[in-house]
Amino acid sequence: MLSRRHIGRNAFTVGSIAVMLVTSIAWDLPKIRRAEAGALPDLVELIPGNATFIAYADFGVLRSSPLAAYVGQSFTAITGTATADRDYASFVRATGFDYQRDLDRVALAAVPGSPNQTFVVADGRFDRAKIQQYALRFGQAENSEGHVVYVIPRAGAGKDVSITFLSANRIALLQGGGFSGLLTMAARPAFDSEMSERLSRIAGAPLFATAKAPASIASSNSSAAVAGKAFDGVRWITFAAQPGVESMFVSAEGECGTSREAAQIASALEVMRGILHAALADPKSRGQFSPEIAMAGANVLESVKIDAESSRVRMLLSLTPAMIRNLAALSAGTRAPAPR
Repeated sequence: MLSRRHIGRNAFTVGSIAVMLVTSIAWDLPKIRRAEAGALPDLVELIPGNATFIAYADFGVLRSSPLAAYVGQSFTAITGTATADRDYASFVRATGFDYQRDLDRVALAAVPGSPNQTFVVADGRFDRAKIQQYALRFGQAENSEGHVVYVIPRAGAGKDVSITFLSANRIALLQGGGFSGLLTMAARPAFDSEMSERLSRIAGAPLFATAKAPASIASSNSSAAVAGKAFDGVRWITFAAQPGVESMFVSAEGECGTSREAAQIASALEVMRGILHAALADPKSRGQFSPEIAMAGANVLESVKIDAESSRVRMLLSLTPAMIRNLAALSAGTRAPAPR
């Protein structure tokens, strides 16, 4: 429904910073509460046990945080994304559902198969009649495991989208196949011990994700497409974010096969930091970024803590309102506005 938007003016610099701040940020931040094993959000409990990527967001908590709200306001003000694109605006008019207002919690998973599937389950305020009417405009209704499922054809093999209501305030979506075996708890495979352990360590955060590294990175001898060969040793990536009163704590962890691999990745990240720092300092390399925005980006890079312990490489960052404002401006290639 949503079209992709190009918001960067210097793809190399913005993309590299994104890789450094997101792809391998580390998990070990004491200020993010660690949940007890098994204390997962109920939406995550509905995810298929063979999922290789799981993400969760509690928008109720995030919307109640002044700093989290400031994140959205900063990026909207600078990038101009407040105006919804045509497809999404049409969807909102037809269904009455706007995720910024009506979505409370969501869990998303990538499920391997032929074809691969994307599974989403969400809690919120849904107008069931309007959504059903909207789905039937483009697809048809079927029955699966006692549920009415609306199947909407999409161009391309494995792109069809299936939608069903699990309750008045809970909806499930699947792209890439049918719901067979996914709507009944007894039929759904449980998480393996590795996935369960990682989820239990981050489930206390309102925003988190964990993923098994693809085989092309975890086991191949070829260079990783973005980060370079040093990142081939990554087996798991885990991310979490916790908004506070005055800052947002962001962390993630890259788990490797050996301590040597973790040390190599930490070294590679430090090299990337130096390269990006130099690029932002060079008027020829930073493109359309103003000197003020380039300096702000450099300050963010300097604030990232990188370390390696045993087989894990960690990156930690505490985002302040000023840093969030400057990152938004950096993404848009514009001058950061002064806070109101």
